[in-house]
This record gives sequence, C-alpha cells and structure tokens, in this order.
Amino acid sequence: MHRLFFPTFVIMPSTAWEEVSRARQEHRRELVLAGKILAARLAQTGGAIDPTLFDLTELNFLDLSSCPDLRELPPLLSRLGALTTLILSGDGLTELPAQALGGLAKLKVLNLSQNAIESFPEEAVAGMGEELLKSLLFCTLISFLFPLLLFSVSLTTMNLSLNRVSSMPSLESLSHLSHVDLSGNSLENIEFLCHASLVHLAEVLVGKNK
Repeated sequence: MHRLFFPTFVIMPSTAWEEVSRARQEHRRELVLAGKILAARLAQTGGAIDPTLFDLTELNFLDLSSCPDLRELPPLLSRLGALTTLILSGDGLTELPAQALGGLAKLKVLNLSQNAIESFPEEAVAGMGEELLKSLLFCTLISFLFPLLLFSVSLTTMNLSLNRVSSMPSLESLSHLSHVDLSGNSLENIEFLCHASLVHLAEVLVGKNK
C-alpha cells in the first residue's frame, strides 16, 4: 500500500502596506502616508518602511511626515529617481544615509523640518542635483554642517528655521541668494549676511533668536 503525501502550503502574512499596493495598481505619481496611519503601518513591519514602496519608480511626490516612529531611511529610497518632492517633516529621523538621498537627482523640494538630524552627508548633498540646491527648503541641520551646502552658488532660498543654529559660516559665495529664513534659532548676529556680493537678497527672517 502506497502512502500519499500532500505538500503543506504555509501562507505567510503579507507585509505589503495596502496604500503602497493600491498606488502600484493605480500607477500613482503621488503618495501621502503620514501621521497615525504611517505609525500603524510601521508597527506592522517592525518600524521599517515596506520595501515595495521603493518599487514605485513613477512617484514624483512622496509624503511620509508627522510620524516620530519613522527613525531611519533605507538606501532603497534612492530607487525613486523620479521624485521631485519629498516630505519628511515631523518624523524621528536622526541621520540621513548618503545612499538614501544621493540618487534623487530630480528632487526640488526636501522638507526635513522638526526632526533630530545631526548630520547631513556630503555625498548626499553632492548627489542631489542643481534643481534641489536652487531651493533648499526646511532642512534640519546643525551649524557645523552648513559648509557642505556652500558649494552650490545657484542656491536662491535657504529655510533653516526652528532648528539649533548658533553660528553660520559666511554666505558671501551664494550670490544668487534671495530669501533666508533663520528664525527660531540661537543666532546672536547676522554678520554672515553682510556682504556686497549678496545683491539679490530681498528677504531675511531672523525673529526669535538670541
């Protein structure tokens, strides 16, 4: 008598986030996954972003904001080469891996406000592309990192408000600079802006400093 053996199939729970699956099915170019919803999804995957999100290579707008549980960005983020806007404000980020941002050459708007970032790799800045560096918005940086940005003579807008900035290097080389927001920091003076080369400077916001 021959015994029949039937294979056992184990169905593993899917870790793919439903919002990501829907975006893939609908070929979306924008994805907003923020706040409590993002926190709930991260809880499902042990604090890690669903890796299939980084297969959505058609995305040009990604909002993963308002979630202190989001503490790191994986290098896979660099796959989203079509991104022009990346919103990561109000998260729990403490660092930015160079590999994560270095491949986003089309990025124009980067919002990193209200995080706890204390380093910004030079490799990441160098790989961002001219369009982003022309309008660098809402970055959370501490003062010793600013020299990494000064190579971009095309920079027009610098918004570094609500951070922990106590000193700034000279901005003399940024001759195209037109708008600077350094409000809500710990600056004692603005000598770094007193240069004849800054002929296009039209707005300077420095309220709520020392």
